[in-house]
Parts: sequence; structure tokens; C-alpha cells
Amino acid sequence: MSPFYSREFHDLARPHLGWVLEQYNLFDELVPNGDVNVDFAACTVRRGGYELRVGLLGSYAEDGTWLWGWANPHFEGAPVIAETERLRTLGAAGPGVPELAEGLVDLNHLPDPRLGSDHLALAAMGLLGARGLVIFNHGGRARTFLVVTDPGIPFARPGAADGVEACLRNGSLLFGDSAWDGERGYATAVVRGYLAHHGLTERVGEGGIGGVFDNGNVLTVRIGADDTLDGVEITGPDGGEPLPGPTVAATGLRRTDAGPQPEPFPSGLLPTVLPRLALALAQDLALEDHLREAGWSAGAGVEWDADTATLRYPTAAEGPGAVVVAGREIGVFDPATATWEWAGWEGAEPLRAAAGDSGHPELAADGVDLSGYRRPAHIVDILTRTAAGLGSGRGVATVPADGGRTRYVVVTDPAVPAARADLERVAEVILGAANLVHPVASRESLRRDMRALARGYFEAFGLPTLNMYGPEALGGLFGLYEARVLFSVDGTVQSVEVGLMGAPR
Repeated sequence: MSPFYSREFHDLARPHLGWVLEQYNLFDELVPNGDVNVDFAACTVRRGGYELRVGLLGSYAEDGTWLWGWANPHFEGAPVIAETERLRTLGAAGPGVPELAEGLVDLNHLPDPRLGSDHLALAAMGLLGARGLVIFNHGGRARTFLVVTDPGIPFARPGAADGVEACLRNGSLLFGDSAWDGERGYATAVVRGYLAHHGLTERVGEGGIGGVFDNGNVLTVRIGADDTLDGVEITGPDGGEPLPGPTVAATGLRRTDAGPQPEPFPSGLLPTVLPRLALALAQDLALEDHLREAGWSAGAGVEWDADTATLRYPTAAEGPGAVVVAGREIGVFDPATATWEWAGWEGAEPLRAAAGDSGHPELAADGVDLSGYRRPAHIVDILTRTAAGLGSGRGVATVPADGGRTRYVVVTDPAVPAARADLERVAEVILGAANLVHPVASRESLRRDMRALARGYFEAFGLPTLNMYGPEALGGLFGLYEARVLFSVDGTVQSVEVGLMGAPR
């Protein structure tokens, strides 16, 4: 088995893991989760009604790679990457730490690359002595990580017994790596790092190692012969019940008007959307194939003729030639006002009716204000593709309209073939659908929703679904071959792997 991280990285990161988890939890208590607005030039972020000073730590891409802030060419020389420049220097010192010295870090060797990006960020937070992390989606399934440096966020102090135990225990498990350690743990490094961070004198006795907190409570951690954490005990100064932990509050933070938080995609409409979305994207690909075979010059602008209800796709041949297909207008989206107008196509009526029946009649109205939702353009893409699927459409086209608006047209031409199950394109389709839904989905139901999306593709084409992989994966059978959708621990679609049945990891 190859190691998850280098020995040098483990040696640097492990002593910080206990206190970092404690600090991360405190930060999330003090600064509520919510919509994130970043000003990279000013090195600030707004979240939960506060404005905080931050640095750009890095970003996680959909291909399972991590890009450090210092390696991002868009921010070369900018103050916002000063913190990660410190990590770069640290990584280049001595024998070197490849995870810090290399700008692009491939995490695909990890069991869960997305979760690995969380762990990498926590380690970096510890190495920088930072006060928190802000993590947000910047498109599709990709994420940006900011490290909080604002002095208005206090450092945590050892508090409730169960909180201290959880942080030490989880920290001693977070970076286990059998390739380096075999069956041994690294609890001693975590406990000693925790004591050092809090400025506590280490005490070693028969019961274990520990220290005395500011309020007199006594911490004793039992370490096993294999350097695993066997137990954590906190007693009061007299050996009895521990005293309450200190109260820590944020001081001097800049308050901002958080305003109303954008809503996720309406949950009541998801049972209508999710089984059909990937199929609709597969149909878009079938439309593109048809147009290319007919001579369409890919990338050339498409024109909509409302009088003849046709779309004209320019061909590469000389002259004004075009591929002409029949269509119907679904509606028009204005990004400036985040408003959508249904055009009255009867094929969209089942979706509009479902919106009303699910408790969201505002989406069924002729004019829809989407400004209160996350990513209004994503909402429109999801609605139009679902409407096209319900209305037996053969693909969706977007055409520029007046005033910077976009017109959505469903192709109804029977000459365009219906989509078919395609092993070579299943990854493209399912990941494309996941990229639409993920930024607007509720975090609480993400695992259920992403599995429903993947299952919808398989069932739409009558493919047997393979459920034997537990929560980590869902398979679809293409004869002797299998497409396996892999999910991260939070439910995000991580990747789609294709191979002989049973072959994908």
C-alpha cells in the first residue's frame, strides 16, 4: 500500500491536529455558516453577518486535485496568498515536504479525495496557527478554502471534558497511515502538540501524559503501547468533577448585514427533477451528435425563428447553409434581474403543475423571481432540462435575446434521435448533472439527492442498478460492463468509473 502523505508532512502536521479541530469547531460556533462573499483584493470575506480578514489557502477541483493559493496564477504576487507563501517556504526547507512545496497536489490516491482536501486544509490551518477556515463552492463541485487570520476570532481554550476528548481522539485518527505506521498510532504527538499550543506544562505519570488547565482542571491521557489513544480523563482541581470550561467570545469583529440567505432548490420538486436531469443532458449530447453529422460547425451561433418555430444551426459548408430543426420556446431568463418567464409551451405544463403540487406555486407562475435562490442560472438550467424531459424534447438550445437575456428553446424535431445508454459518455452526463444540482442542493439531503440523480440515469435507460457498495458507491450495469458512481463522505458525486463489472475500485 502506498502512503497517503509523505513522512515529512505527517511529522509536521500531526502535532497540530488536536487543537486545530478544537479551533475549527469554535470558529463555526462564533461565525455561523451562510452565504459567502469574498473580496480577494481586500483579503476579506463576509459570512454569517461578519466581515473577516482571510487569506487564500487553496482550491479543490473536480478532478481530485488541490491547488495551493501561491500556485494560482490569478493571484501571483497578491497579498491574499501571503499565508500560503509561508507554507511554500516551509515545504522547501530541510528535506522538503512535497505536499507543501508542489503547487498542485493530486489527491486521487486517497480513498476519498474530496475528504482529503478537508484534511489537507486542517493541517495547513494548524501549520499556520490560523483561527478558522471558510470553505465555499465556487462552481460545480469545486471548492475554495480560505484561512482566517482575523485577530477578532479568539483562540479556543480547553473547555468541556467531552469536547477536549473528542478533539484529541479524532485528531489521533485523522492522519493514520498504515504504509508508514503499520498498526501504530501517533497519539503522543497529538497530545503534546495540544499542550504546547495551549502553553501548558506537560506532566508525565503512571496514568499517562497530560497537564493542568487554566481553571485548575487536570487532563490525563492514557497512551497505549502502540501509541494509540486509550482514554482521556479530565478531573477538577481536587480530583472530583471538572469545573466548567472558560467562555470564549469574539471581540472586535466587524458586523455586516447578512441579509436573507439564498434558498436551495425547492426540495419538494426534486423527486420530479432528479430522475430526469441526467437523461436530459444525455439528450443534449444526442442533439449535438445529430447536428455535427449534418454539418453543423460546432460553436457557431444558433438562431431562433419564432415565425417558423425553427432553430438554424450554421454549417461549415460555404454559403448560408444551416441545419434546421423544429423547436418550441420554453422561456426567457434575465440574469440582471434573476427573473424567468415561461413561454407557454405545453410540454412544460407537467413540471409547472408539479411545482404547484409540491408547495412551490411561485415556480409555476408565468413570471418567476429567482433572486431569492442560490445560483438562479443553475435553477433555470435545471428547470428547462426537466421540462424538456417531461415534454419528450430532443434537447435544449440557448439563444441570445434582447437586453442581455437568454432564450431557452426545446428541440421537438423527430429527426433528432432519442438518447441511448452510452458507456463512453455516462461519466460526462452524470457529472454534468451533478455540477448543476450540487451548488443549489441542500447540504442536509445531499447524499440522498445525488444518489437519486445517479439512479435516475440508470433507471431511465432500463439498466440494472447495483446497490451492493453501501453509501460509498452506486453502480449501473451495461451488459458485462459497469459504471460506478463514487460518492464522497458528504454525499457529493466524486467520480464515475467505468470497467468490467466488479473492476472499478
